[in-house]
Amino acid sequence: MAELEEAYKLDPGASGEPVARALAALTGEREEKGNREGALAAYRQVLEIAPGGTILREEVQAILADWDVQRDREQLIEQAKGLERKQWWQEAAAIYRELLALSSKGTDERTQWQEALARCEAETELADTFDQAFAAYRRREWATARDLLEKVIGRRPDYERNGRTAKSLLNRAHRQRERCLCPGTVCHRYGERCSIRPTIS
Repeated sequence: MAELEEAYKLDPGASGEPVARALAALTGEREEKGNREGALAAYRQVLEIAPGGTILREEVQAILADWDVQRDREQLIEQAKGLERKQWWQEAAAIYRELLALSSKGTDERTQWQEALARCEAETELADTFDQAFAAYRRREWATARDLLEKVIGRRPDYERNGRTAKSLLNRAHRQRERCLCPGTVCHRYGERCSIRPTIS
């Protein structure tokens, strides 16, 4: 390799392609050893040296284009996983839709993104229902809060969001309703607003 590089310095036109081919072979060795950054650097050197219009140059350009696509895909995957950890379900779902569009039909990868998208959409629906229930609770609309929380619990008994569990909030809604201080005729109309303030924790 050193001899080829020296020859390239003396006569770039004549030695360009042999040096480029030697570098291309080196990339394969680096890839086998898991040195992707080293392989990438060698491929870029190939593009600098290989004469224009050669098959080798076209092959390396195609390889680098594929690597760019793979790198972008890996970044999207990491973003989606990070959003899931934060429970930002809608944002994660949007990225999984993008990954799904980039995947080929009938592949395991496509199945993986379909499952991830379905998971995020289900979590989005649960989170929206819980948030509506909590908003109803704060408005002292006990029946609405109860119905929504029971829907959440029916799908996931141990559901928790923002440090609050659906079961504990449902129990508080029941207790608040039992403590209702409204006039008698209104008290029996379950679901009407009560005059007492809800306990928020």
